[in-house]
Amino acid sequence: MVWLDARAWTTGDGPKALFDAAAGWLREGRVLLPGASRLARLVGTVWKGANQRLWNTLYKLLNTGQRAVLNSLLTVPPGERVSELDRLRRGPVRVSGPQMKWAFQRAEEIAHLGMGDLDVSAIPPRRLAELSRYGVDGKASLLRRHGDSRRLATLLTTTVYLTTRAVDDALDLLEVLIATKLLAKAERETVKEKMKTLPRVERASAKLATAFQVVFDTTSEIVDTDTGEVTGPAVESFEAMWERIEQVVPRHELAAAIAALFELTPPLDSDADETWRSMLVGRFGTVRPFL
Repeated sequence: MVWLDARAWTTGDGPKALFDAAAGWLREGRVLLPGASRLARLVGTVWKGANQRLWNTLYKLLNTGQRAVLNSLLTVPPGERVSELDRLRRGPVRVSGPQMKWAFQRAEEIAHLGMGDLDVSAIPPRRLAELSRYGVDGKASLLRRHGDSRRLATLLTTTVYLTTRAVDDALDLLEVLIATKLLAKAERETVKEKMKTLPRVERASAKLATAFQVVFDTTSEIVDTDTGEVTGPAVESFEAMWERIEQVVPRHELAAAIAALFELTPPLDSDADETWRSMLVGRFGTVRPFL
């Protein structure tokens, strides 16, 4: 009896599971099994007693004001179509600014109920989870029909669960909102800015490449791979090299190309994501109202 009561209290198993567990325990202990109907009645009595003890224990944690607050969750405010419980247990359904605002408001409303401050550590976590799941999924009209202890115990565990769940929902939505509205847009803006400057960068790079090709062609020794003969540089002075460069790229155009590349490309020692992060700072206003 004690073993069965402890199992019913800690696990919350239904009568059938308890019946099977009790029969197995009796067999292992080489105890003569009672009749099936008698064992079933015993299991049913223990199961009901464990549930009632669960409800009573949670009910006694509440003062008169807290009981009134929990009971008010089952009422439908004037002009509304759903109860307060239905409204508060419904999390955000879209990724949007208004839904982000509602998520934070919901978390604040549930926290102000004050049920998250109650010490429910004496209750097995599985029993709390089971009872809160019933409160989250059950209809408010059905909860109103239960007795005071069961109804208020269910509402208590539900609000305790929703206290943390609402915060998690808000943070999850904020993460998605930042990823889609802030980070993704910053990345797209960075790509757009790069695409706008790409033609100028290409033209400037082409001019520099042409100029430096002349430098290499005119200042490097040439080795004939067949004969091994080495031919000296095509020019012997710096001025002669510049004359060759200006034949393909005028000096003022080369200077403009260098200035354009310094303007449009990041320094060599810069972070590859520096531009992206600067765009990110510019998009911070998107989520600032929710922080």
